[in-house]
Amino acid sequence: GPLAASGAAAVLPPGLAGLLDWLPPADGEPSSKRARVAGGGGGGRRVGKCERKTKETSITCEIDLDGTGTKCDVSTGIGFLDHMLQQLAKHGRFDLSLECKGDLHIDDHHTAEDCALA
Repeated sequence: GPLAASGAAAVLPPGLAGLLDWLPPADGEPSSKRARVAGGGGGGRRVGKCERKTKETSITCEIDLDGTGTKCDVSTGIGFLDHMLQQLAKHGRFDLSLECKGDLHIDDHHTAEDCALA
């Protein structure tokens, strides 16, 4: 792949250079290994959806592990949690949509915990 060709393998510890084949190229197209894992034939995407409702929170979440990290819409009501989830998606190169309505008037514990579980 392009990372290996650019010399990235030279700076990785022995044995980790093979992992470069699992990273999608910069254009967002899945590598051949990722495609085989995702759908067996190369066409499947690894997408998960979840709705979680408790006495304290109501959450909808969608994740696309084969995304690009550029599509991230997070709204938890906790600014720092929103920021960290956005950065995780961006640098992990997956797409994430998460909306949480929680009992923030009491505290932020249930919101943070239930977002992690979703």
